[in-house]
Amino acid sequence: GAGLVASFILYPHAGTAGGAVVKIAYIGPLTGANSKSGETMRRAVALAIDRFNATADQEKSRIALVALDDRNNPARAAELAGEAAADPDVLGVVGHNYSAASLAAGEVYREQGLVAITATSTANALTLDNPWYFRTIFNNAYQSAFLADYLKTALPARPVVIIRSDGAYGRDLGADFRAQAARIGIKIADEMVVDGAPDTPQRIANQVALAHDKAMIFLALQRAEAVPIIKALRDRQLPNLLAGPDSLSDPRLREAFSAFSRTRDNPGFYTDNLLVATPFLKETANQLAQNFVEEYQLRH
Repeated sequence: GAGLVASFILYPHAGTAGGAVVKIAYIGPLTGANSKSGETMRRAVALAIDRFNATADQEKSRIALVALDDRNNPARAAELAGEAAADPDVLGVVGHNYSAASLAAGEVYREQGLVAITATSTANALTLDNPWYFRTIFNNAYQSAFLADYLKTALPARPVVIIRSDGAYGRDLGADFRAQAARIGIKIADEMVVDGAPDTPQRIANQVALAHDKAMIFLALQRAEAVPIIKALRDRQLPNLLAGPDSLSDPRLREAFSAFSRTRDNPGFYTDNLLVATPFLKETANQLAQNFVEEYQLRH
């Protein structure tokens, strides 16, 4: 918490003066489909700022939080990034949520010299050639390689089917996984694209059942895209080992399956045999992180 705030003090936005109330902006989805994730992050940033202010020298700058809603929309994200950059009291930005929003805003931060840090955006290009953007999460290349290495160790003789979206997130993950698979000797048996058509989940499940029932499956998908695919596969009683990126570590994936009758009868029906990459596990965190999580939970 305090380290996050300190990083903005070390790299202040030009024009910020000491001894006054200065600002950190949180920009993310505070309304819409991803508002739960956005509000969780806003609360965490607020807690970090409160902890810093509680111990800060009263003669020096105190920090206020400014929360802005980009709705995970790239155009809106760039607009709000411009607003933050135009305010000389803004030290920096925490955000954005989706990589597409971060990439759009990142151009503004680079041009205006405003530091930003994201905890969730994994696009490889985000921090390349942008000295003003940082992240606390792995990128797509790293998590794809990690999952490929793990699958090679778990079931070394099995091929892998890639099921990916046609967006930047799915394309990056799919390409990075395929590249690592070639390096370590994993056979890619097929690559299927989720195109949004109503019959796509069933079509993919049928194709897996027909030709790839022994393969492992890499799901290069956002959470909302993955739910109908996983449901279709498991409803066909297909036992394939599934692996997915950070988007599938979202608790809302499990919540989405709770509405189905098979989950009520067997809580792990859809999520058993599903491996996901996650940027944070409380059980393995250090004491500072444990303390922060516990304080957050007490507050909310």
